[in-house]
Amino acid sequence: MFGSADSLITIDLDAITANWRSMDRLSPPSTVTASVVKADAYGLGADVIATRLAAEGCNLFFVMSLDEGIRLRRRLRLAGFNSLPIFCLSGCHAGQEDEYLANGLSPVINNLSQVARLGIFAKRHNLAIPAALHIDTGMTRLGLTPDETDWLIGHMQDGADVLEGIELIYLMSHLSNAEVESAASNDQQLDVFKALRPFFPKAKASLANSGGVLLDERFHFDMTRPGIALYGAHPAGINAAAEQAALLQPAV
Repeated sequence: MFGSADSLITIDLDAITANWRSMDRLSPPSTVTASVVKADAYGLGADVIATRLAAEGCNLFFVMSLDEGIRLRRRLRLAGFNSLPIFCLSGCHAGQEDEYLANGLSPVINNLSQVARLGIFAKRHNLAIPAALHIDTGMTRLGLTPDETDWLIGHMQDGADVLEGIELIYLMSHLSNAEVESAASNDQQLDVFKALRPFFPKAKASLANSGGVLLDERFHFDMTRPGIALYGAHPAGINAAAEQAALLQPAV
C-alpha cells in the first residue's frame, strides 16, 4: 500500500550484509570492521539494518547523536544484542552524561571541553567512561584541532592526568579525500596519525572510512568504519575503478 506516497524504495538487506562482509575481508582478521549507521543508516532504517548486521557478526556501531544511540541501543536489546558497543560521533554535550551512562553508550570526544567535562563526571561518580578520542588530521569537520591536540599531549608529557576518568578505547581520525587514491592528503593524514599514536599507547587506532578501507591496509589499523559503502555506493562514485565497484552490491 502506497498510502499518500507515490513512490517506493526496496532495501536489500542481503546486499548490505554482503557489502559489510566485503569490507571486512579487505582487512586482516585482527582488524574490527564496524558499521556506521548514522542518520538512520543513511535514511534506510538503522533499526532493521543494524539488527541484521549484528546477526551477521558486526559487533561495533557508530551513530551521530545521543538520540540515535539511545534508539539503536533499545532496538538491539530487543533483538537480544545487549552489550554491543555503540559510539556517538558528535560526542557528549553538557547535560547528556547521565543518558550516556544509563544506555551504555560511548562518546567520541571532539574537543577539550568534552575531555574536561567527562573527566569531572567520571571522578564524581567514581567510574571510568569508555570513549574514543577524535583528532582532526585534516578533515576539519570533527575532532580536536591541532592546537588542542598539542595542548593535550603537552600536559600529558608534563605528568598531568588530563584523561583521568576516561577509558580511552580508540584514537581515531577521518580521511578527507580517501575516495581519490592519488590524493596527497591521504599519506599526509596517515603520517600525522601515526606520529600521534605513541602518545596514546593504550588506545586502539582507527582511521579508515569507506574510502580508507578501499585504499589499502596501511589505513586499516585496529578498526575500520565503513559507512556509505555498506549501502552499495562507492565513495568515488562514477570514478570508481571497475574492480572496486564490483565489490559492492546495490542496496536500494
